[in-house]
Parts: sequence; structure tokens; C-alpha cells
Amino acid sequence: MKKALLFRFGGIGDIAPVMVASQQLKKRGWHVTLALRDDGGAIKQSDLLKNTNICDEILDLKQIGPWGTRCIKYKDGWKSIDSVYDDYDNVVDFMFVTEGNSTCRTNFVKKPTDVWKITRNSNWINWYDQHLAWVGIDPSSVPNEEKRPTFLLSKEERKEAKKLRKGYSKLFAIHPVASSMARTWYQAKELLPMLHDKYKGCLIACWDPSKNDWDFVIPEGRFPVKIKADSPLRRSMIVLGACDLFIGVDTGFTHIAEGMGVEHIAIYSTVPGWTRAKYYKHQTIIDPGIKHPEYYNFAIQSGDPLRIEDGENALTERERLVKDLYDRQAPLEEVTKELNCDAHGAQLEIEILLKKQESWDRQQSKALSDVSAEMVMEKTKELIK
Repeated sequence: MKKALLFRFGGIGDIAPVMVASQQLKKRGWHVTLALRDDGGAIKQSDLLKNTNICDEILDLKQIGPWGTRCIKYKDGWKSIDSVYDDYDNVVDFMFVTEGNSTCRTNFVKKPTDVWKITRNSNWINWYDQHLAWVGIDPSSVPNEEKRPTFLLSKEERKEAKKLRKGYSKLFAIHPVASSMARTWYQAKELLPMLHDKYKGCLIACWDPSKNDWDFVIPEGRFPVKIKADSPLRRSMIVLGACDLFIGVDTGFTHIAEGMGVEHIAIYSTVPGWTRAKYYKHQTIIDPGIKHPEYYNFAIQSGDPLRIEDGENALTERERLVKDLYDRQAPLEEVTKELNCDAHGAQLEIEILLKKQESWDRQQSKALSDVSAEMVMEKTKELIK
């Protein structure tokens, strides 16, 4: 039997297409090993795959040491993942599979180390089709209904999910936060009173990024979610499994909701919705880029490149001079002469400019600024009859 090793050091959502590629290889007679990210502590992506049968083996994958060497927990302990390549007939590293063509000028993957990285194009391809192609499977040979992830709750977890709903008319969950600020939706808090007003006696589970956990929200206030769960990721899956509707952005939990068969709304921003959800059955898309294609900048960095561009265009002539001197690391003598100030004054101007640049990253993206709580509420009413 041929053996394949597939791995992707990415976010939670990135697991979804890797799962489909794994399942299709396994279906074709391969023995498939997945190496999935382990961030230490209680967060292990392998927890998401409990109760599934989409691979034969799962290895934990970490970045270790000052150089961020990717290592796996193997037979004889932690070791560099490339040291085991010879144990497999096919090794596929999905790193940068979807990020390698960002239009963001400051994105680090725009500064490749070899020709191959700048010649690949991933933006306008559905990522399930793309992942299948990377493992040598013709995407057209795979039925569309099999181009979706599968996430399952155990019998005990389903019982916990039922307990959460007890005494409430509806249960909604809202997760507006993504790994990138450019994909984070700020208006979510405005949606809560609308839901409480429309669906009397409902319960809302809200993700709190300050503590990386869920809170329950009722008109009288907030209280922590109490669930028996094996890990934080399984805890979140139980919350999703209890929902009448999940509302999220382009990030991991929308893909988990799809794989669990949970009706959900996904708000897209920097990528076209169809590149992720073309084959989905339970996702309702809100995609501002349909009317404004310029929003599709495929950013994976902190801020929206469009906001950064606006900020740069608004700089004064002196700020542009400071930026030029700083960017090219001009000698101190040149800096003080050009700015007509002493070293301390130059340092203050540089610090002010850097803070201004940092503030651009904290602005909500133009795409998500177009998505109001009222828009999401209308979609919610269409789905909850």
C-alpha cells in the first residue's frame, strides 16, 4: 500500500480542504498520515478530527526553536518533519497553497525565495479543487458532495449540546473574529439586541477574543458557558452543534459548521466566497466583493491593504520624507539634516509615523465596513422561519 504524508501549518479552517484531499487518497487505497498543528497547551488541531475516519494516522506538528523548525511527534520523539520524508511515497506540504498570490504589497509571501513561489496562482480556484490537484487527483473526478469536510460530535457531546438549549426558544452563536484584522467584523455587537428583540427567549453564544472562549448573552447580561468537553476545540464544536444558526466570518468555525451540517451565515471580505464555499450545502454567503471586486486583495496580514493604501496617500510631504528616510535606513547625519532637527526630534517623528501606520492595521476592512448588522439580521430571518 502506498503511503502519503499531508501537512499544513495553518489555521483551523485550513484543515477542511486537507481533510477532503486525505479522504480521497484513502478512498483510492492510500495509507494517509496527517500532520496537524499543535500550538502547545490544550490547543491541538487533531482534536477536530475525533470520531472521523478521513485518515489512518495523525501526527502533531510544531514549530520549535529560534528558526521555527517544523517538527513532528514521531516514533522516537520530536524530530524535523523532513527527516521522515523517505518513509512515504508522497509528501505534500500545503504551506502557502492559497496565500501565494496576494495582491498586498507588504505581504511576506510577495518576497519569495524561488521562482516557483511567484509563478503559482491560487486566488481564483476553489480551494477543495486546488487541494485535490496538489495530491494528484483530478478535481472533476470527485463528486461535488464529497468536496466538503466532515466533523462529528460523540454521543456524550451531543447530550451536552442538548443541555445548552434547555429552556431557550432558539440558540444563536456569533464568532466575528478572524486571524486577520482584515477579516474581522466589528458590527457583531449591534446584532445582539436585534436577535433578542425578534426571537424572544433566545440565547446567544458570543466569542470573546480577550479570553478565547464563549460567553452566553441574554438581555440581562453575560455569563460563562459551562460545558463538559475534552478540549477547547471540542468545546466550540459542542456550542456549534447546539445552534439553530451560526454567524461567522471567513475563518475556521464557518468550515466546521459546514462539516457538522449546521446552518450558518459566513461573511466574506478579502476572498470571493465561492473559492471556499462553492460546494457547501449549509452556508449562506454575504460577500461585499461581488459588487466591489477591489475588496478581493487576499490579505493574510493584520490590516486591510486598502486601508493602508488610503493611509499612505494621506501622508503629508514631511511624513513621506520621514518614511523614506526610515525605510532606507538613512544615516543619522542625513536624517537630522533632511528633517532639520536633532536626533531626539527625528526619533519622535519616526515613532509617531510608526504608530500612525500601526493604526491603519486596526481599522475594519472596507469590505466588512459595508456589512451592517441589519443586513445580517435580514439573512437570519430568511433562514429562521
